Amino acid sequence: MLEGVLSGQRVWTGFAAIMALAVVGGLSWWGYSAYTISKNQKAQWAFAQELERFTEAMQQGATSDKWREIAEGFSKAFEGHKGSSLAPVMMAYQADAMMRGGDVLNACRTLKGAVDMMGKSYPLYFYYAVKSQVWNLDHADQRDRESGQAGPAVDVDDIKNTRGSACGAIAITGPENDPYLHRKQAIDALKALAQDGKNPDPGLAWYHLWQYATVHRDRELREMAFAKLQGMSDWSSLVQEPPSLVKA
Repeated sequence: MLEGVLSGQRVWTGFAAIMALAVVGGLSWWGYSAYTISKNQKAQWAFAQELERFTEAMQQGATSDKWREIAEGFSKAFEGHKGSSLAPVMMAYQADAMMRGGDVLNACRTLKGAVDMMGKSYPLYFYYAVKSQVWNLDHADQRDRESGQAGPAVDVDDIKNTRGSACGAIAITGPENDPYLHRKQAIDALKALAQDGKNPDPGLAWYHLWQYATVHRDRELREMAFAKLQGMSDWSSLVQEPPSLVKA
């Protein structure tokens, strides 16, 4: 799934850029003081500079070194404007650059930090919260592949039944280092986000649950997500019911 997330510009990066501009344009919605608005205006300028570099890197097919440089630029912008409304978005873009540069684990940690900073009242909270959990699923898959015990399309029941051997090559010090626990937590979190009444677009979470369950042959989860998406016109056309999930 990692490749799918990185190539899915229509779902992730383009939407984020548009919504970040909406955050910039809607700063007065928070009713901030003149001082705070001035502080946010400076943050807007810093963010716009780094966003331009980010966009150019995407268009030019930047190297890993270039993405690490861009991640550092967003990190400095964040450090200089921690008190601004755009600070968590700067951190989220830093995480995106990290991911594109191959620093998967730190990218996941950084994006989680951005989501935690946002809180549910932030306009981009649910978008980035979903993205964070999708990345966590990808990271769990990557750890499985690195352990040599599971492939990208492993059956979810096989993972449950062979949890000990699948994680045998990994030092178990917490959920982040246990692909099974990491995966389960991410799926549970995506379900919670999809069912949260404050989420303006639950289809995004349901779609990624459907996609993940299809790849991993988790029939129950796939059918649940598929049923939910049928009532959402913007998402129903993106999914289809496969005739069978019988193992090949």
